[in-house]
Amino acid sequence: LQKSMVMVGTSMSSPQVSGCVALLISACKAQGIPISPARIKRALENTAIELPHLNSLQQGSGMVQVDKAFDHLV
Repeated sequence: LQKSMVMVGTSMSSPQVSGCVALLISACKAQGIPISPARIKRALENTAIELPHLNSLQQGSGMVQVDKAFDHLV
């Protein structure tokens, strides 16, 4: 890979969201907060920021906010 290479799309969004989910699981376990895949998905979707320059097909639920998603789970 080149240092100046820009990588976008689902090949990059999947590892990003996987890392966010890992952070949420770890934080919830540390705080004793019960979790399930559905709760985590709902928290990520409900707290995502809509990007005004993209349509819903381009952005899905929007840009992930891990801190807001954790607050939602709490």
